[in-house]
Order: sequence, then structure tokens, then C-alpha cells
Amino acid sequence: LSAVDLAERSLSYAEKRRVLIFARTCNDVDSKLRELFAAAGLDVSVADGDGYGAMMQYVQHSVAPLAAISDSIAWLADSPIDSPLPPAPTRASGSQSDVLNLTSDGVAIRERPFVTEIRGRKIRGILTEPVGVESSRVCALFFSGGSDRRLGPNRMWVDTSRRWAAQGVSSLRADPPGIGDSDGHAQFWGKLRAHYDPTHVDDTIKLLDVLEEEISPSRFVLSGFCSGANRSFQVALADDRVSGVFAIAMPFFFWNWWTAHVRDWWVADWVPSSVDRWKKTAAVRVIQRFLLVLTKARRIALLTTRRRPTRAETAVRQLSERGTEFLLVFKPDSHELNELTAEGRLEPLDAMRGVEVARIPGRDMRFRPLALQNFVNREIDDALARVLRSSGSAPASPAGTGPLLLQQNCSAELV
Repeated sequence: LSAVDLAERSLSYAEKRRVLIFARTCNDVDSKLRELFAAAGLDVSVADGDGYGAMMQYVQHSVAPLAAISDSIAWLADSPIDSPLPPAPTRASGSQSDVLNLTSDGVAIRERPFVTEIRGRKIRGILTEPVGVESSRVCALFFSGGSDRRLGPNRMWVDTSRRWAAQGVSSLRADPPGIGDSDGHAQFWGKLRAHYDPTHVDDTIKLLDVLEEEISPSRFVLSGFCSGANRSFQVALADDRVSGVFAIAMPFFFWNWWTAHVRDWWVADWVPSSVDRWKKTAAVRVIQRFLLVLTKARRIALLTTRRRPTRAETAVRQLSERGTEFLLVFKPDSHELNELTAEGRLEPLDAMRGVEVARIPGRDMRFRPLALQNFVNREIDDALARVLRSSGSAPASPAGTGPLLLQQNCSAELV
């Protein structure tokens, strides 16, 4: 980007163009940029862009800059209509289709838009299907964390769905309600509890019903990240059509207030910000030490008095006895993993039939380092292979990361 110099670029029809420049919080508008546009004959307006910082927070805390949006709409409404710009040059027309034909690992696959209605809202996604290989009659669904879109960490769901389609597995990656292309209100995701709302399980089961009617799979495999992993686990407990659950960075097995707000926040994760006063920081540190003592005391009590399996152990055993393949890939600093280990509950889980436990060898949970994404890919590919073998459906081709070839032009890439 630093190599781009706007001053070297000519602006055609400058006398008919208008530009609105927003100033970020606590920053003035770039005077050189403003002078450049003005000297070129553009009608230049400046507006207050306060709210940019609040918008760029993590999804649960992001606040839309409504004032800036309102200013931009008002500015657009003031646009004169008596001097339109010349029409843009017409592009050479190519073949367009609602189906994207691809080649993954040398096998022909296809992608197409998927739309259904659940509880009065349109749920939209992309369905990836095998073409050059016999269908395994297994359908995979992918769930991102929180209010993330259907792409997955670092586009992982896109690559995985195409890779699996080359093995005969149909895959759906869909946006949750209120996110991306699906209907609904994004504000629903503002509270952490909403990410684990039981309605997600009900909606997913309805989605399985729709897919069962449309593509007739015999079994489903659910892959999820963070809260999407928890959703996959909960759906598998409620629906025996699920033959595989691949839970990546699942924060906990079951939601409760203590786990989400105390164990996973106050005890370990809270760090002071630059605006926190020293008194607040000191008080929180005292609370953290107190809660840490309570947590350790709770673990000791569980180790010495436990007579029955925990709720999590019972649930995992239910999946194991049903024959569901359950892959748990923990973050390296997972509080759930630390608790399982400290309470001596990890080994019994890992020893159950069909249960595999792994730990991600890195802390970047967007999987930007290729080595991390390759590690997770190998884990879920191996788990899928076990699901396919359990019914005699061997992988149609070796799992890999071979070239992906586009075979026809489309109106837009399906992601």
C-alpha cells in the first residue's frame, strides 16, 4: 500500500465528482489528500469519523458508528442528479452460472448457493458436492466461532469443504442468523451467552432435516471452532444422525455462568487496559488470587470426593457408545484442558472408544501460520477417514492440499 501514490493518479471528470472524507477519532484529515482532491476540482466535504475505534473492537464489543453512517447517507442524498458521470465501460461478457465447477486434488467438484428458511429467517450458505467421485453419503457442516462468517479461521472451512468433496463428502458452510448473508439482527450476538443459546441446537437440527431431504445423506459430520465446536457437540448429543464431531478450540462442554465469566475470565484472562486506574487493577488482582484459591480448592474436593462421572464424562461416553467419532482439539492454553488434567478426568475421556484428544501447537487461533492450519487439517482429515471407514466408505482419494483449479467463469467466487 505504501507504494500507492494518489498524487500520481489522474481523476477523470473531476469537476463532476464529490468526495467525503471522514476523520478518525483524535486524528485530523490528511491535509495533503484534501488539497489534492480540491486542486483536482473535486467537491470535498469533511465529516467527523468519531466511532471508528469502537467499531474496530472484537465482534462481541464492536459498536456501529451510527452517526458517521447517518452523515454518509445524508451526503449521498445531497448528490446532484443533473450531471451524471459517463457510463462505465462494458466488460467483456463471459459465461456466468450459479454453479462453480472446481477441481480439488484432481477430482471434479462443484459449489452452489444454498438457501433455506428456519424460524422465518433465510439462512444462506455454500453447498460443496462431489462430482468426479462417488458420493459417500456423508454430509459435513461447518460452524465458525461466535459471530464469525462461514469462511472459518483463515478460510479453513472453504479449503476443507473442497478437499472433503474430493473424497465424496458433501459439505455445507452457512452463515448464522444475523451474520453475513443470512437474515437476522447482528445485535443478537452482543452478549456472550447468546453464542451458546439453545436455539442454535434446534436450528441446526432443522438444518439437518433440510439437508436430509435435499441431498439424502445417511450420516452427518459436524466441525466447529470455539462456540461452533460447542454447538456441534450439543447437536450430536441431541441427534443420532451425527456420526462425527470435530471440536476445535471448544472452550467448555456445557455453558454455565461460573465457567464463562469466572474461570475463563476473572481467574486467568483479565488484563488491565491503558485506561484502567491502578486501584482497579490492584482490586482485580486480589479478586483473581481469591478465585484461584477457590478454584484449586474445588479441584481438590472433586478429586477426593468424586463418586460418579461428571456431566461431561457422561455425555462423551454417550457419544462413544453410540459410535460417534469425537475429536477434541484444544488450544494450548485451554482452561478446560487444564481443568480436565488437574482433576484427573482427561485420561478416562481419551481412553473411550472413538475419542481422540489433541493440542494445537501454537497460540494463533486464526491459524495464520500455515503449520498450524496444516496440523488441524491433518487431525480433522484423519477423523473424517475414521468416520468413512466405520461404514466401509474408504476415502475416494488421499486427503491432501493439492491444487484447486477453476473450470468456468462465474459471476462471483463462492466463499
